[in-house]
Amino acid sequence: MDDCSVSDAMNGVVLANNAKGILTSNLFDKNYLNVLIQLNTLAGTCDSSNNTFGFSGSLLPPYEDYKPAYGIYILNSTMIDIGSNGGNFFENLCNGISINEDQEIVGEGPYLHLYIPPPSVVQLIDNRFANILRDPNYANTGDAIGSGIYVHRADAMFGLRVNVLNSVSVAANTDVNFVACEKAIWLRNTSSTVDKQKINVCGVGILATECEAKKIRVTDNDLMNTYWGILKSGDEMTNGFTAINNTIILAEE
Repeated sequence: MDDCSVSDAMNGVVLANNAKGILTSNLFDKNYLNVLIQLNTLAGTCDSSNNTFGFSGSLLPPYEDYKPAYGIYILNSTMIDIGSNGGNFFENLCNGISINEDQEIVGEGPYLHLYIPPPSVVQLIDNRFANILRDPNYANTGDAIGSGIYVHRADAMFGLRVNVLNSVSVAANTDVNFVACEKAIWLRNTSSTVDKQKINVCGVGILATECEAKKIRVTDNDLMNTYWGILKSGDEMTNGFTAINNTIILAEE
């Protein structure tokens, strides 16, 4: 899907059960949920690059009083590339990218069974987020709301790694990756590398919670004018959390 406009939809694009989808240079506007990727576990099935996710006016009923909930929502999927062939831009949404994994019941009738997600890797490269804030009219108060990138692995038994990267150094990057977000990046119960991000005017820059026995590396990032720069919650990450060569300038009260 290339150079298309998708607007006024409840779900703009749905890629499920290993459906192959390459999304490039599209405009997603005024959709409640722009892209849903669910139960895609084969390498190379989903790639999103150079797309714009925004909100230029009111949604259609029954969501006319809200702004869009999600840019890209990923559920129980792996080998997903978001931005590897050119970064995406997310603006004025409740959430930019939400990555969730949990056990679920799949199938029908006598074929019902418990699906346990495999060890998963999701790559997020060169993406930008602006004005990702909680909507006071929005009934959904889930944790993803207000986060540029939100990652949650509900079942601690299996691994999830999400890498948030830039292809160029902070000094060479002419764009700010996160600006005016309630939380730029929230990592819950996941391993991650966050590298070379420019974060400006956000409530929290990088938040890591519930990450027992996970490996998180936060390296070479610039965090400017944030109220909390890098926030790690819990002593269980003492040996698995590494922060190196980050620049943090907190916002003045």
